[in-house]
Amino acid sequence: MFVKRFVVRQAMLAALLLSPFEGAAEVRTEFDAASGSVIVSGLDEKECKDLLENPSAVYLQYAEANSSRSMALTLGTAGDSLVLDPRFDLRPGSEYIVGLGDYEAKIALPGDEIKAPELVWHAPASAEIPANTLRFYLMFSEPMARGQIGANIWLERADGRRVDSPFLNLNAELWDRDQRRLTLLFDPGRIKQGVGPNQTDGAPLEFGESYRLVVAGTMQSARGAAIGGHQVLPFKVGPATRSAVRPDDWRINRPETGAKIPMLITFDRVMDRGASARLIKVLDGSGTVIPGTVTTDDLTWRFAPKAPWPATVRLRIDPDLEDISGNSLRAPFDANPNTIGQQPQPYETTVIAPGN
Repeated sequence: MFVKRFVVRQAMLAALLLSPFEGAAEVRTEFDAASGSVIVSGLDEKECKDLLENPSAVYLQYAEANSSRSMALTLGTAGDSLVLDPRFDLRPGSEYIVGLGDYEAKIALPGDEIKAPELVWHAPASAEIPANTLRFYLMFSEPMARGQIGANIWLERADGRRVDSPFLNLNAELWDRDQRRLTLLFDPGRIKQGVGPNQTDGAPLEFGESYRLVVAGTMQSARGAAIGGHQVLPFKVGPATRSAVRPDDWRINRPETGAKIPMLITFDRVMDRGASARLIKVLDGSGTVIPGTVTTDDLTWRFAPKAPWPATVRLRIDPDLEDISGNSLRAPFDANPNTIGQQPQPYETTVIAPGN
């Protein structure tokens, strides 16, 4: 019988180790990177039919697994080839054993290119931040490894002296679900006036001083790749912000009905950009959210509508909205006990009124 060959677009040859079936000159095993399937060619029609009728004779195992149990497979054919579709994706860079009855082959999947992570943005990114800044955010291009913050991230003064324990030491690091965005929380006890840590250790940041937040080049991704060079984020410390957020103090441009000019808010302070993106909504006259795109930074919020502005546009702001120092619409972060009162309703203001 002549040798049958099956060519799959973007398929990567993994091994040629299958022992030949009776009457077959050569059996080939390939991994198709495009579909994630394992392709076995070189079988005749009867052999393919027998295997499809007896799927228990076909198995695919992780080479390093102790169990002889096969992973879940779906069998099919493509031309003269047998196609093994695993239920779950195979791991790049791993070896697997393909078995057809008494015959086995080992396939080695090529490994993905491991990219070095990058620090893509940080917040606050203003040249000057409040002395009572509560949070610092770092966003990386790749999922990052846990358990390395203490050794790889530190705060230092302009002269290189490190600030002792500026961040709250939590058992669980504050990563987002993708392990790309890290929240560094300054110790609230050292920021809040009149409490023990503030009185004994002082605030982490001092008004008028310059600092650098340093992310070491040894900071690694979840796959073990290091950033490769220190990332240094300099900033100066301005006066503390200790008042509740007041939208009446913001500057809001008021676009005209029928136009598509973006709405721009200029804040009176450094805001928490993530909270600003989530908690400020634009509504039409019926209270329906207007579709559009929001972009934010520390000091501005910009909304570009998908359609021209309707006759009535209102801005709704959730009372949970905070600045970077933890002050909200409800109260300042340093509010005295029993002074907050009832939870306020969302703040609303009309941006475009009928007739504009």
